[in-house]
Amino acid sequence: MPAGADPTAGMWFDAATNTGITLTFLDGDNAEAVRITGLDTVAKTINGCFWSNHVATRRSSRAAPLPTGSCAEPAERLAQRIGRQSSEAVRRHQRDGKMMYIEYVCDNGDIGGLTPSFNLYRNVMSFDTLATAKPVINNSMILLSNVHPNPPDASGVARPCFQYQWTTLTVQGAPFTFVLDVAVTLTVWTQSLDPITKQYQTETKALLNVSPRNVFFAWELAGMGYTDHVQSTPGSVSSLLAVTSTP
Repeated sequence: MPAGADPTAGMWFDAATNTGITLTFLDGDNAEAVRITGLDTVAKTINGCFWSNHVATRRSSRAAPLPTGSCAEPAERLAQRIGRQSSEAVRRHQRDGKMMYIEYVCDNGDIGGLTPSFNLYRNVMSFDTLATAKPVINNSMILLSNVHPNPPDASGVARPCFQYQWTTLTVQGAPFTFVLDVAVTLTVWTQSLDPITKQYQTETKALLNVSPRNVFFAWELAGMGYTDHVQSTPGSVSSLLAVTSTP
């Protein structure tokens, strides 16, 4: 770690639920995974239940997977949402290294609410960003423009931008929703009308079976009973999930 760096950066602990990050201490035969039971970001100290003594210079890492690495809103919450979000239109996950919270918003006009922008957005922030400080969606976050409703399925309903396959398991007494597969479907229009047909040309592309490896690994560990290696969800991430993003 560079001189002057914060040794507690990227860690979390929620006293209300007594849940915190699990750290793996890389110490040869004394290596172990420890879930912290206290965090002081001012004094730069942590508490935990250790089985072994560790040399002060030994390295530690967050070497346990996050079950909430990709979060889909349950479909039953769709009716309660306002604006351009839906269970199909928003995808969120974290990444290794400096953990980030990333939100994709597909505002293609089939969600309802305010006038759509017909853009796909990517909003990136630190995982411990306060919900009140969550960046507002703006044009600098546009990944793709001219995004319009997808073709309808057999029932006549437009296919969503994002579809999820998930399963729920209980890990250390708490239910976790593991998103094991994501399907992405996007339809774009040309910038101008076709000079002959006087219609916009459209093209639909689908990327199926996107499996978040970190989440899949956590699901496998939980299924085998190795729940001490499955990370808890940071409280800041739960707060960010509850905040609606509207372009």
